[in-house]
Amino acid sequence: MTGYASPDPRRLGLLVPASDMVSEVDFHNHLPASVAFYTARLHQPKDSGIGTSANYQGLVDSAPGAAQSVALANPELLVYSCTSGSFFKGPNWHAELSKQIEDASGIPAITTSTAVITALGALGARSVFMASPYPESVNDAERAFLKAHGFTVTAVLAFGCTKSQEIFRITPEAIVEAVLARRNEVMENDVLFLTCTGLRAVDVVETLEKELDRPVITSNSTALWLALVRLGIDTSNVKVGRLFRQKPVKPAKTA
Repeated sequence: MTGYASPDPRRLGLLVPASDMVSEVDFHNHLPASVAFYTARLHQPKDSGIGTSANYQGLVDSAPGAAQSVALANPELLVYSCTSGSFFKGPNWHAELSKQIEDASGIPAITTSTAVITALGALGARSVFMASPYPESVNDAERAFLKAHGFTVTAVLAFGCTKSQEIFRITPEAIVEAVLARRNEVMENDVLFLTCTGLRAVDVVETLEKELDRPVITSNSTALWLALVRLGIDTSNVKVGRLFRQKPVKPAKTA
């Protein structure tokens, strides 16, 4: 029988889309042994498409109840682990969604989109090459969200998935191959950003940083980093890229 690495672990609560098969794995593999996490799953209508109103409405409407459920495990911080679900209503939606979750649970909350812009700020980035599994409409919305916070997406590598389940089928090897095929474009930017919590991208961060000599972030790496920062835990020993050696700075103001 195995027990906790720490007799009194720090605790996080994750709110994860029902179709997401990656967020929990990434947190399990890369959280320090002193931190435990507990998960509640967000509702998604069966077979709903990425970026559809039905999909987003389910992810949003179920968030307060999911937060109340996982709050029973006494987490110190809640993480809404969905990138597009936390930017789709505009530049301030990530903060509004955090407030809704906090009001429902009584526990501080962050969203993936909050983590992304905080991470970009900490890295001193302004120009971003984005690799995305999303369809064009969602990529356009994410470009607009990042622009409103002071970051320019100069190019997008789009895998063009239309269903959430398709995202998991993009292998880490395929991500590396596709990114390196556009090496010159990536090198013209400050940061490579691999978006979507359902994309299996965390484990290619170190490889791509060595190949490109650029900071590489993913949706899950930024959420993991910001969660640890908010808990006051040193991130420098987490081997998921340069971000974990950075301290956050105040995000740029929205336009």
